[in-house]
Amino acid sequence: MIDKNSSKKISILIPVFNRRQFISECIQSALNQTCENFEVVVVDNLSDDGTWEICQDFAKKDSRVRVFRNESNIGPVRNWIRCVEESRGEYGKFLFSDDLIFPDYLEKTLPLMSNPMVAFVFSAALIGEAPEASQLAYSSKKSSEIISKEIYFRRLASGIPAVPVSPGAALFRMEDIKRSLVLTVSGIDHDFNLNGAGPDVLLFALTAKNYQTVALISEPLVFFRAHQGSFSVENFNNKVTEGYRLALSWFFKNHTNSRCWADWTAKIMLQNIKNNWSPKSPFEVSRRYSGRGTWLEVVQMSSAAIAYTIKRLIK
Repeated sequence: MIDKNSSKKISILIPVFNRRQFISECIQSALNQTCENFEVVVVDNLSDDGTWEICQDFAKKDSRVRVFRNESNIGPVRNWIRCVEESRGEYGKFLFSDDLIFPDYLEKTLPLMSNPMVAFVFSAALIGEAPEASQLAYSSKKSSEIISKEIYFRRLASGIPAVPVSPGAALFRMEDIKRSLVLTVSGIDHDFNLNGAGPDVLLFALTAKNYQTVALISEPLVFFRAHQGSFSVENFNNKVTEGYRLALSWFFKNHTNSRCWADWTAKIMLQNIKNNWSPKSPFEVSRRYSGRGTWLEVVQMSSAAIAYTIKRLIK
């Protein structure tokens, strides 16, 4: 447990655009934290549905809430960055405007951040239309666990939803958010600001590479709302999938061993074979996803694909 009056301030960062239906409940969930030394930073991305007025009302009633508004809609990721720029905390917790955090989120995650080898802490999450009608995600058999970054990267490369890609599940040091929340990736021609798919998971990956371990709590401390218009429901289309493919392929190729890259691109290759096979497909996959299209890379991907297929058949 932690001192609820800890001097280490936490910034709960809420980027928002046109979420009149959900923003009140979202902000209130932040204000309900059992920790006391935190601020709520809300940046409105030029909403036109009454969201901004609701945010202003909260700021008038509670000094912990600080609200800002962009002069134009700057896209989702730039709005995340604006939240960071306006923050005053040593730690940062993204809370997306249709989601919730439970009252003891900060109280339970912050103690694990006292370990200087821990990159970030993420918790399990409930995902659904409402907390009482949801499914559990990102949980493990242990109540809490500290794993090496190598194990974390292997879980990330597995393609299995064992670890979150949304920073809404995690607590970071603010200095790491400032360093690792990126809009562009060298050598990749892709608009990552379009929907945030890529920068979100790279925040995790780029932060983890600078530490030895990451921490997880199996208790669900956040709720991700799935509804028409949410990222969870509508945005798993080709552009979102491609954002994650490109971002993680680049990361695994440049910052981890060849096994992670091969495991990750093997999943892409299998999907490509399923949908649009041609004799050159493995080479095209390699070149598209941060490789050079060499025979060695294709052999690595093929071996990983065979191992993955056998594992699934055995299960």
